[in-house]
Amino acid sequence: MKNTGKRDKGLTLIELMVTIAIIGILSAIAIPSYSYYTRVTKRSAAKSSVQQVRGLLEQYYTNNKSYTTDLTNLGFNNSPLEVDKNDQEVSAAKAVYEITVNTAAAGSMKYCKANCDYEVVATAKTKRHPTIRQATAPRPKAAGNLANLAEQA
Repeated sequence: MKNTGKRDKGLTLIELMVTIAIIGILSAIAIPSYSYYTRVTKRSAAKSSVQQVRGLLEQYYTNNKSYTTDLTNLGFNNSPLEVDKNDQEVSAAKAVYEITVNTAAAGSMKYCKANCDYEVVATAKTKRHPTIRQATAPRPKAAGNLANLAEQA
């Protein structure tokens, strides 16, 4: 056999296995990190929606002197409100969070331990995301009674 100094073209089995091992290690690091950031993004969108609903509830209270549990009264298309990861109102099939309002008047308070007027709850549609709850402190009944207000604070 004559050795002409030419090497066969192609990859050896060892080179291929090293490449696959490197890809496996990189994906083992990247996938959990990506999953964490997508969860944080979805949670932020839900918090933003909850804040928006709270603002609209206060505006509704200013106009009607009561709170509502029906989100269509606040200008949304559906009640409960279904939002996606981009903080947009979507159908239930595409939703990441479901946002509901519970009021003390309706007797539907689930999470508020204190004396609250209402609570806004963003419930995750999957088990991978946490439930987000925000409640409000009660409005003072007698605005002219400063002694009672000071005791409440």
